[in-house]
Amino acid sequence: MLCVPWTTYQELANCGCGAEELDVDRVEELIDAASEALHLLSNSQFTGPCTTVYRPCHSASSSALDWWGSPTVPVRQDGAWLNLGPCGCGAWGPAGCTCGCAALHLPVDYPVGVVVREDGVVLAASAYRLAGRELHRVTGAWRCCQDLSLSDTEVGTWSVTITHGLDPPALGRLAARDLAAELVRACRGVECRLPARTTAVVRQGISYELDPAGLAEGAVGIYSVDLFLAAVNPEGRRAGRSSFASPSLPETWG
Repeated sequence: MLCVPWTTYQELANCGCGAEELDVDRVEELIDAASEALHLLSNSQFTGPCTTVYRPCHSASSSALDWWGSPTVPVRQDGAWLNLGPCGCGAWGPAGCTCGCAALHLPVDYPVGVVVREDGVVLAASAYRLAGRELHRVTGAWRCCQDLSLSDTEVGTWSVTITHGLDPPALGRLAARDLAAELVRACRGVECRLPARTTAVVRQGISYELDPAGLAEGAVGIYSVDLFLAAVNPEGRRAGRSSFASPSLPETWG
């Protein structure tokens, strides 16, 4: 999932593509489209900084809290999506739970920072340390369970807010700006640097047809874009299909 666009309105306004002649919301839509396209074409390596709220809850039948290989489950609560671990603690609370561990395996790639709440209070950073994808408690153990019916600002809960994800490199940001600029030019109906394989253009819809020759290798036809993709994803790999869970269909995955 892309968390942050790779370029900005101001960068487009400064590049001479005429972004200032379009509605700001329209330009931001084009920025999002260009960023998402490069994110997918580069094998979803660069999401930008993301924030995930994790509400750990572990089965009372296990003495470990690392969950290697155990899937997290997205759950809708209080208008927000939370990532929860497997839970089997009776009435969704801490009563009777004896498991716990000093190391918690985080369910995200490239964690760079965490904020931990217990009973609604933010713990001091000195109470834990982050090592790769493991969050270690300096003394004692992480709680096994919590009351998931409550917000993480309440007593009887705990959460880990994780900052994670890689920023695109400078070449990726340049590629996003150039691609978004061409979308802006096409939207304005002026001459743009569409790929040489273009065979038809629909100006109002920013659509164009391409001769497929060369696209199998991942070439787009904009120099900075092709240079970036050749550098970070030379084999043209694509990220695997995402999984999701529906609150109305809790056992249905796609």
